Amino acid sequence: MKDKLIIYGAGHNCQYFLRAKVFSRPFEIIAIVDSNEAIQGNNVEGIPVSSPASIKTSVYDFILITPDKCEGIRDWLVSDGGVNPD
Repeated sequence: MKDKLIIYGAGHNCQYFLRAKVFSRPFEIIAIVDSNEAIQGNNVEGIPVSSPASIKTSVYDFILITPDKCEGIRDWLVSDGGVNPD
């Protein structure tokens, strides 16, 4: 069974990750989320970009944080995003 993955950040690192297709294990990418409202609703490599708030209602195994400047994202995920830090 594939692990379910949410990618946080729809920028160049996300696009590189998706194009590289070199994963150490099989993943099913169930969502890409980004806090930039201007790109929410667009697609990255055919995957729709949603609001980070959608994480609260998603069933997933892992979240991959892709932005270079990720300060605060982990804290937000734990405090407001409903993510278990373990």
